[in-house]
Amino acid sequence: MMRLVFLPFLFSNGDTTRFVVSPLRTWIQPLCQTCIPARQTVKTKINLKEFIDDYNTKFTIGNAKTAVKIKLYQNGIN
Repeated sequence: MMRLVFLPFLFSNGDTTRFVVSPLRTWIQPLCQTCIPARQTVKTKINLKEFIDDYNTKFTIGNAKTAVKIKLYQNGIN
């Protein structure tokens, strides 16, 4: 059995309508960190706590929060 790796869909920009064929997201990148976030373990939580403390001491808390917000917006997370 052949597995489909492309997805046809209908695209309209208000003026014209056309069919577009696009590869599946799972074919390009099997694990998307936005769609399927990584599981947190106890070890991960400890490492995150150490990272946050180190990050806040090197930069001020305001600058650290702004930098994180910018990176989240760039990755499509509000």
